[in-house]
Amino acid sequence: MKDEAKLVMTRWQGKLLSLLIQKDRLLRVRAESETELQVGEIYIGRVRNVAENIGAAFADTGDGRLCFLPLDKLKNPILTNRSYDGRVIAGDEIVVEITREAQKTKEASGDTNLSFPGQYAVVTTGKKQLGFSGKLSRDQKQQLQNFLKEHFQDFPYGMVIRTNAGTLQDLSVMVREIETLQKEADELIMRARTRTCFTKLRSAAPAWLHTIREMYLESYDRIITDEPDIYEQLQHYLEQEMPTLCGRLCFYEDDMLSLSALYGLEKKLKEVLGKKVWLKSGGYLIIEPTEALTVIDVNTGKYSGKKDAEETFYQMNREACEEIARQLILRNLSGIIVVDFINMEAEERRQELFSYLKGLLARDPVQCNAVDMTALGLVEITRKKVHKTLAEQFT
Repeated sequence: MKDEAKLVMTRWQGKLLSLLIQKDRLLRVRAESETELQVGEIYIGRVRNVAENIGAAFADTGDGRLCFLPLDKLKNPILTNRSYDGRVIAGDEIVVEITREAQKTKEASGDTNLSFPGQYAVVTTGKKQLGFSGKLSRDQKQQLQNFLKEHFQDFPYGMVIRTNAGTLQDLSVMVREIETLQKEADELIMRARTRTCFTKLRSAAPAWLHTIREMYLESYDRIITDEPDIYEQLQHYLEQEMPTLCGRLCFYEDDMLSLSALYGLEKKLKEVLGKKVWLKSGGYLIIEPTEALTVIDVNTGKYSGKKDAEETFYQMNREACEEIARQLILRNLSGIIVVDFINMEAEERRQELFSYLKGLLARDPVQCNAVDMTALGLVEITRKKVHKTLAEQFT
C-alpha cells in the first residue's frame, strides 16, 4: 500500500535509527547509541554526598559516573548495606534506575522508584498507587480500575496503566503481563540483596524496544529492518509479546539498493535537522533552538499577493500550526517554545488560530500545552522533556 506507515530500523553513522515514515514523510525519529549509558539501567550505587541545600543526593554508579537523585523523590529506597530508616546518608549503597541521560554539563538523573514497563502497564516499586495514562478516557479508567481492584487486591507494588490497555478486548492479557512484571521486580530486588556495590542489575532495553513500546501500535503497518540481529530480536520479541504484529515484520535485503538509499534517509535527516521548513503555501518556518528556549518564526515566504491578505495570512498560520505540531514531535523539542505567527489584525481570527493550535497539540503523545497568545501573534508553548532533542541525539 502506497500510503501505509512504515517503522524503519537501521544503523546509520554509529546510531540505531528508528523512523516512522508515511507518504514519504518523516513523522518520528529516534537516534540512539548502543554503547552509551542508557535510560532504564539499574545499578547498586554508592551515595557520595547529600546536598541538603539543593535537595539532592549524588550516587556513584561505578567508574566515577555520578547520578543525581532528588531527595523529594526518594520513596522507600532499597538500601543493600543497611535497613532504611527514613534517611539517606553518604556511604549508603542504594538501588537506582537511570531516568535521564547526562546532558551537556548535567549528570544523569536517577530514581529509587524502580519501574518495570510492559505493553499495557508499568509496575513500580517505590510508589504503591494506581495511576493511568492521561490519554485514557474517564470511562476507560473507571472500568480498568474496577477490574484491577478485583484481580490485584494485595498487590505489593504500584502500577501505571498505559494507553494501549484501553484498546484491549481481553483484559486477562494485561493480568498476565502484570504478574510477569511483578515477578521481574521480585527477582531483581532479591538479587540486589546479594550483589556488591556498582553491580549493574538490569541493562537497558534495546533501543528498538523503546520505539516499539512508545509508538502506538496502530501508528504503523509494517516494521522494516536491514539488520539481521535486530530482525531476529524483533521476531523473537513479537512472537512472545505481540504475536498479532508478527505479520508486519519485514527483512529488507537488496545488494543494489540499501534501505537508507531506498527511503532517502540522509536527505530526510538533513532536512529535519535544518533550520528552515517550507510550507506548501510558499511560506516557511525558521526553527532556532537556544539555551533557554526554542523560537519558531512563521514567514510569508514566496507569497506576494495583496488580495484578502488577512484571510491568506490566517490560512498560512493554520498550515504553520499543523507543521509546528509535527516538528515538535519530530525534533523532540521541549521546554519553552515561542512561536511568532504572521500578524493578523482581527482578534477573532487570532483566537480561532489559538484554539486550532491547542487542538493539534492535544494529540501529542508527550505532555504539551499552548499557554497564551499575545496581540502581536506570539504564542508560548510548553512541552515536557522526555528524551534528548533530535539534534542532541546526533551530536
